Amino acid sequence: MIDLFLKLDDQMDEINFLVFFNACAELGNEKGLKLGKQIYSKFLSQQIKRKEFNEKVLHAVLNMFIKCSDIDNAEKLFKQLNKNSISYGCMMTMYNNQNESDKTLALYEEMKREKIETDELIWILIINALAELGDLLTCELITSELPEKFFNNIQIQNALINMWVSEKKIIHNQ
Repeated sequence: MIDLFLKLDDQMDEINFLVFFNACAELGNEKGLKLGKQIYSKFLSQQIKRKEFNEKVLHAVLNMFIKCSDIDNAEKLFKQLNKNSISYGCMMTMYNNQNESDKTLALYEEMKREKIETDELIWILIINALAELGDLLTCELITSELPEKFFNNIQIQNALINMWVSEKKIIHNQ
């Protein structure tokens, strides 16, 4: 897939870029990241010439940076994007995987300020970050904001159980 894309060179369009960056993300390794950065550079120069920026492709690039563990570039690109729940969810997943729950919770606070709606996935990521954080007061405060419509979601119920079990272990060990 990647080799085929590289042969297109001058015929790159939105779909080709999306497929390419998703393929690099699926590789999730240094090779995928290196190729992705090279094409991202070409993509940016193309976009600057046209004075437009394709948000869909930029979100695919963000996903590639995250899956290839390029945290610095993911954070830089995230700051430049028109953010939505998907981009926030990608960043939260990355921070949770890096055991940086405080950054996940900071993104949640940013989402509230920006009035971006939280869905089930975002809440699961938040609850998982709370479980890792191990701060009972913060858990109580943030879970009190959980909309009632999500209480019947089995994944959220499981995440809450995991969080409270984690909290009990932390309190017991202190």
